[in-house]
Amino acid sequence: MKAGVFSCDNGLGHVRRAVIIANELSHFLNVFLIGDKKKIKKFHLRKLIKIKNFNLNFSSEKRYLKKGNIFKKLKKNNFKKYDIIYTDNLPEFFYNGKKNFIFANFLWHKELNLYDKKYKTIEKFLKDKKIILFGNYLFGKNYLKNFNFVKVPFFGKYIKNKSANSILLSFGTAKFNSSYKVKKKIIKTIKNLKSTNKIFIEPSFYNKSLKKFNVHKADFTNEMYSQISVAYIKPGMGTVEECLKRGIPIISFSKNTSKEFKHNSKIINKNNLGISENNLERGLKKALNILNNKSHQKFFERGFKKLRWNGEKKVVKTILSNLNT
Repeated sequence: MKAGVFSCDNGLGHVRRAVIIANELSHFLNVFLIGDKKKIKKFHLRKLIKIKNFNLNFSSEKRYLKKGNIFKKLKKNNFKKYDIIYTDNLPEFFYNGKKNFIFANFLWHKELNLYDKKYKTIEKFLKDKKIILFGNYLFGKNYLKNFNFVKVPFFGKYIKNKSANSILLSFGTAKFNSSYKVKKKIIKTIKNLKSTNKIFIEPSFYNKSLKKFNVHKADFTNEMYSQISVAYIKPGMGTVEECLKRGIPIISFSKNTSKEFKHNSKIINKNNLGISENNLERGLKKALNILNNKSHQKFFERGFKKLRWNGEKKVVKTILSNLNT
């Protein structure tokens, strides 16, 4: 059987999860991974999996969804060769008569308060056809319970970082990133910290003048994450999961972000996986405090040890068990 695995290209988190599912599913089915080829290649993919470039250019979510560009793109593609279709947060794919599955911790149109008739139709379709929606057992939004929602653990395994002594500073595509004043403030704050600890900072904030302060450009590879002991981040699910599986406490920054990130921040706090701080200077100071305080680290470690993992195995097991129903 042929499986088409599609990923939303808005951030690496969706792509990462799609790659993990494609790798796991390829042990049982002939898998085609469809998405942004450049982003897919940032992750390890089994050689027998075929890649099809499919770029939605999902840079402005609300504008994109309002225009209905997803529907236009889907009409141009032929899904007949796939026996099943699995997507990461793209419910628009479900008008194809195939066996369908979706991973979603939230639905885009609900997060963006879009009330277009086509999204009401999608919700009705998902409910009537009892399409399985997989989602993380902690971070999945409550409204997903109105659908055929299957809670799953985090993807991957928990392996705590050892001898890590660095900070990750990353706010992704938060709106304030474009402000020159904010970038200047971040650089000034780092200089005033006078810390000897290594700091990895996202490329949009990096400045060569920071090199003498032991600040390095983040590349978000496994090698980089293995050096991190605390992360001050915008809590996108991809980065959050990368941190949690390594036992990295998170300081959440959710200023000027969407409901998704504010929700994730609350879940992180509630489960003692980190704290929230929207003031840049205080956030960096708290990161240093956690990094240099073993009692703080042990407190958060208790939260990490309670988390459940290997969610990809539950997803694939559920898919396989539903193929003949």
